[in-house]
Amino acid sequence: MAPHATGHAPAPRHTARPDETALTAFHACLDAAVERGDPGPGWAGEWQARERLRISAWVRAAYEHPLAPAALGGDSGDIGASGRAAQRRQARSLALRLEAHGTGLRPVRPAPGVRAEAAVAAVWAVTRHALAEEHRPPRERVVLDAWTVVRELLGPEQPGTAAHRPRARSAW
Repeated sequence: MAPHATGHAPAPRHTARPDETALTAFHACLDAAVERGDPGPGWAGEWQARERLRISAWVRAAYEHPLAPAALGGDSGDIGASGRAAQRRQARSLALRLEAHGTGLRPVRPAPGVRAEAAVAAVWAVTRHALAEEHRPPRERVVLDAWTVVRELLGPEQPGTAAHRPRARSAW
């Protein structure tokens, strides 16, 4: 396979449904990548920048993992019990961070838990869509697409925050 803009060839596509043990290991691998990429709650940056780092780490790890096309549902969309459990864990974690740091984004409904679940599902869907393409888009394009969708779901950025200020295109 030809290398992408990242210089890496995409992982080979596995289309057979992995067993639950392999799926559990896949989700643990992605969780570990997110933890390695997360600067933690004490980080001096804004919470949206931290979320962007977490989401970017997840998408990058999924994009490079050989089981990702099948583990994220493949053509059937069935993510299995471990996939549903992983989505619930991710949504609960994001909802807690939204409640702690995302105040002022959207003071009305939907609640942080609803937005978190939608955001996690969107990241999975954007990644699954890219992995299903015959000619995969560059990994960093998928990272940008996933973050853009999540940012829209979480709500408008507040004027005066670093996330609201325009940045150079290559800033992230």
